[in-house]
Amino acid sequence: MPPFLFWHWPVLQWTFTGLSLACFLTGVLFLPNIAQLTHPKLDAVSVALVGLALVGILYGVSTVFTENIIFAVIGIVIGIVFLVLFVKRQNKLECPLIDLKPLAGRIYDKHGARILLPLGFALIAIFAVALSLFIGSGFVWLLAVLYIPVIGGSALIICPVQSLALSHLAPEQNPHGVTILSTGFQIAGCFGASLFTGLYFKVMTSYAVSGASMNEAGSAGFLAAGILTAVFALIGLVLAVRIGRYSKA
Repeated sequence: MPPFLFWHWPVLQWTFTGLSLACFLTGVLFLPNIAQLTHPKLDAVSVALVGLALVGILYGVSTVFTENIIFAVIGIVIGIVFLVLFVKRQNKLECPLIDLKPLAGRIYDKHGARILLPLGFALIAIFAVALSLFIGSGFVWLLAVLYIPVIGGSALIICPVQSLALSHLAPEQNPHGVTILSTGFQIAGCFGASLFTGLYFKVMTSYAVSGASMNEAGSAGFLAAGILTAVFALIGLVLAVRIGRYSKA
C-alpha cells in the first residue's frame, strides 16, 4: 500500500492544529472588530448556576441507561431546577451573563430557511434509518454513500438556523445570541452522544444476553439509535414546516 495514502492517526491531529492556527491568524489579521465593548462584570452566581445545571443534566442523560436510573433522574431534575434559576436570574440582572430575552419572541422564517430546514430534517430522518438497516452489510462504500446525506442534512439545518435566529436580534444583542447558539450546540452534542450511545449499548447488551451474536447485537443497537435519530428529525421537520407558515415572506 503506497505510504502517501495512509498515515498514522496523530497526523490528523497535527493537520487540524495547522488549519486551526491558519484560521486564527487569518481572523486576527483580516477580521475587524465590529462589537462595542461594554466591559460587563462577571456574575459569579450565574456562572455557578449554569455550571450546576449543565453538570446535573449531562450526568443524568449519560447514566439514564445504566442501573443507577434513580440517580440519573435526580441529576436531570436538579439540573433543570438550576437551569430555571439561572434563567430567572438573567432576566433580573442589569448586565446578565447571557441575555435570554430572544427566546420570548416568535421566530419568523425566511424563504430560504423555509425550504432548507424541512429538506435537511427529511434527509436525516430517511438516511439515518437507511444507514442503520445496512450497518451490518459490511460494504464500507455503501455506508459512506448513505452517511453523506445525513451530514448534508445537518449542514442544511445549522447554517440557516443560526442566520435566521441572529437576523431577528438587534446588533447589541448579537453577542448574546451567538453565545446562546454556541452553548446550545455544545449541550445538544453532549446530550445526543450520551443518549444515542446509551441506547445503543442498552439494546446491544439485551440482544447479546438473549444469545444473539455480537454482530447481530451491534446491528440491533445501531438500528435503535438510527430510529431514534429519525424520530427527532421528524419532530424537527414538523416544527420546521410550522415555522414556515409564520414566515414574513
